[in-house]
Amino acid sequence: MKIALITPTPPDISAFGVRSLSAYLKSCGHEPTLVFLPGGIDRLEVEGGYSYRYRESLLADLVRICSDCELIGLSFMTQYLDRACQITDTLRQNKRKNIVWGGFHPTLCPQDSLEFADYVIEAEGEIPLENLIAHLEGKLDWEKVPNTWRIKDGHARSPNNYHWMNEIDFLPDYDFSLERHYVSDLSQERLVPLDDELFYSILPKMPYFDGRFLTVYRTMSSRGCPHQCSYCINRTLRQRYCQGTYLRRRSVEKVLIELENITRRFPRIQGIHFFDDSFFSNKAAYLNDFADRYRTDIGLPFYCQGSPESIQPKKLEGLIEAGLVFCEMGIQTGSEKIAQLYHRTSTNEQIREAIRTIDFFQDHLLKPHYHVIVDNPWGCVQDDLDTLNMLLEIPHHFMLCLASLTLFPGTELHQIAIEEGKIKDAYKDIYRKAFYKPQSTYVNLLITLTDNPFIPKPLLRFLARPALVNRLQRKGPARPWSLFMSLDKAFRYLLKTIEAVRYGNFWRLKQFLKRQRVR
Repeated sequence: MKIALITPTPPDISAFGVRSLSAYLKSCGHEPTLVFLPGGIDRLEVEGGYSYRYRESLLADLVRICSDCELIGLSFMTQYLDRACQITDTLRQNKRKNIVWGGFHPTLCPQDSLEFADYVIEAEGEIPLENLIAHLEGKLDWEKVPNTWRIKDGHARSPNNYHWMNEIDFLPDYDFSLERHYVSDLSQERLVPLDDELFYSILPKMPYFDGRFLTVYRTMSSRGCPHQCSYCINRTLRQRYCQGTYLRRRSVEKVLIELENITRRFPRIQGIHFFDDSFFSNKAAYLNDFADRYRTDIGLPFYCQGSPESIQPKKLEGLIEAGLVFCEMGIQTGSEKIAQLYHRTSTNEQIREAIRTIDFFQDHLLKPHYHVIVDNPWGCVQDDLDTLNMLLEIPHHFMLCLASLTLFPGTELHQIAIEEGKIKDAYKDIYRKAFYKPQSTYVNLLITLTDNPFIPKPLLRFLARPALVNRLQRKGPARPWSLFMSLDKAFRYLLKTIEAVRYGNFWRLKQFLKRQRVR
């Protein structure tokens, strides 16, 4: 059976979901075609939110590529719902059938997704998709296909037959073969074959020392997350589907074989980015084994993420010796009340201790990234101040990654918000929301400025006086704060431009200008 797997994806086209599906289907004797449609989620503004419409030229290429496929799969996250609907509608108009949706959004909203797709696969799709293919080939009854939904007798039906993988070492490596892989060329709005040169140009460029940037390969050594945050799909997946172990890890041997193969296939790769939810949550014995063998067998600089309770001096020291140059960590909030709402298990003291640990090794690491969530509808000014004051304690040696709280369907916070009437327009508040753009409020402006090395911390502490914050924050989003936040953003762009010119990284300027042209 001829199969196409399509994914709207962030610009780096890591797309671990469809790459794992493709690799598994290949191991079962199938030859899937992969289509990557990379792009940010801020392409077009629609009624205060963000959407995107593919050009007809690109859609015509997609129809041509899928013309002889008997099964077409789409895998996507909630922010890409508009795109998935447009793709599916185009395929329907061109008589394509057996369209299956999978990924985070269809998993969280399977019945709603059946308004567009013929089938929906929930949770992990490798074995269910292979079973669905067997069903379409007449080899297996649908009732025996796990994790699937379809319309039967006018109603959404599922056989209530769930499959969960308690170990993942048997899965083949992600499919980076480039065989029958296509990617959208946004400058021409056409689909083109993904060859080596184009692949190298798309691979992420991560900062390194002395203003350099490395061409980096992204991978994951695990599935799942050690945390159960109420705003995240991981909590829902654990509660709804997990029938054993939720956080599953590949063996060190398996990970290193993948990296050896990929660096041999693409010798211009200069670094590795582990995209695990918390690479540091691995046990010390695992990390020690990894560090010893990685340093000898791979030897490239690498990047990863940790959580406050998992970042410990011994772990960090061992990984730095193996080649770690960067780590990021989720703070999310400095308010204990909001931390409880989020089901964040790390205490404020654990967060501070993790920051002190990272700061201790700052001579060996790039500036860490700390993630913070703002715009919580259950929060108050004091909660914002708690977060702001925690950030003001951190030395300037960090970068802040702000996210505006988005209440994704299927999560615990979404259910609470529905019950309390906090979601007025799902498309505007969720599907078309640019989650990385905080509201323009006074306290968000102050939070944004905490990592700016040119803004004195004493000045920010003066501006963060409770009386002043209470007075100015009550006005809500306002034009002056939006203006100041835009000026700060422009100033940061200017600094990056100066840095790019200083170190001769003119490709950064070209990429920035290219993104502006295709918006």
